[in-house]
Amino acid sequence: MNQHDSDSAGGSHSGSDHGGSTGDREPAASRALRLALRLYPAGYRAERAEEMAAVYADSTAHGGRLVAARELVGIAGYGLRVRGGLTAAGVGGRLMAVAAPLALAAGVGRVVRMPFQLGNTWASMTQASADNPAAGHWFVILWAATGILWLLAAVAAVLGRWGLVRPLVGLSVLAAVAQAVAFDWLLYPAFLAFRLDLFLQLSDADYFVETVGPALIWALMVFAAPRDLLGTPATRRPRALLVPLVVLAASASQNQWHLNSLDSVELWGVVGLSLGLLTLGALRWSRLLPVAVGLVTLPVALYLLTVARVPNLEVPVIWLGPILTYGVEALLLALVTAGAVRYLTPRAEKTQLIGS
Repeated sequence: MNQHDSDSAGGSHSGSDHGGSTGDREPAASRALRLALRLYPAGYRAERAEEMAAVYADSTAHGGRLVAARELVGIAGYGLRVRGGLTAAGVGGRLMAVAAPLALAAGVGRVVRMPFQLGNTWASMTQASADNPAAGHWFVILWAATGILWLLAAVAAVLGRWGLVRPLVGLSVLAAVAQAVAFDWLLYPAFLAFRLDLFLQLSDADYFVETVGPALIWALMVFAAPRDLLGTPATRRPRALLVPLVVLAASASQNQWHLNSLDSVELWGVVGLSLGLLTLGALRWSRLLPVAVGLVTLPVALYLLTVARVPNLEVPVIWLGPILTYGVEALLLALVTAGAVRYLTPRAEKTQLIGS
């Protein structure tokens, strides 16, 4: 501490010798830190704000703006975790830690056949896109990139490298968005005319929701899981792979379904949604694994329901119908899940977690 105090004193003296440039930056840095700390609940902030400010000052004392920005992002991000109950000590955080490997397995299940289909897909798309070969090639490249990123994320997770899983999953979602754009470009060459009216009229929203919707929700589950609950390599706990492998197989099978009518699509969507919501009741007995399995099924169930109801949506701009429907329903389910975690978790466990 004495060395740190002397360094700080020396730093402030040096700042005054150079025209007070450090002093000019301190108010802005202090305001940014205060804004980041405002994200924490009042009780948490009153108890630990001074300690966090001291750690921030120590971490950024000899760093530049990039270091300060990184520390502020970390403080703000953890504040959102604390406020959302997604810390390692919270039931929500523990639930997301159980759900993250399953969400990753579900995403991998949708692309696990990709390496075996790549050659045939390239050949068929080259033939089908003779009038627009660039779009066909880009579609296959982005489709392959999406799958490769999911597979790499799975390997990283098995090895316990969850610090790599997050960026890989995030990039896979971006690749899925680009893949959906390439698909629209393939079907409608005028799609990339950069005109909003053409974009809204020509975009295939069903394919966009199918490609991006579930993948985005699964990626958010991965990001929501506290990293300190995910670090153990699965190679040390082979039994931990059992449920993710079952989810992977189920996801791969579902991705190959070819439902014959909108009625069957809606039926499976209702079944998946009902089962997913019913599993929330397991929170009453602190059983997180059934809840996590149910949560992982909900993104696909929502997609099936969205597809089944699109023809009946009275939305002036057709493209917005499925996107808005899926997004609003996903948000409602997130609120229902948060409410279940809050009100169904046993009180004794809540008291233990708050006091830990």
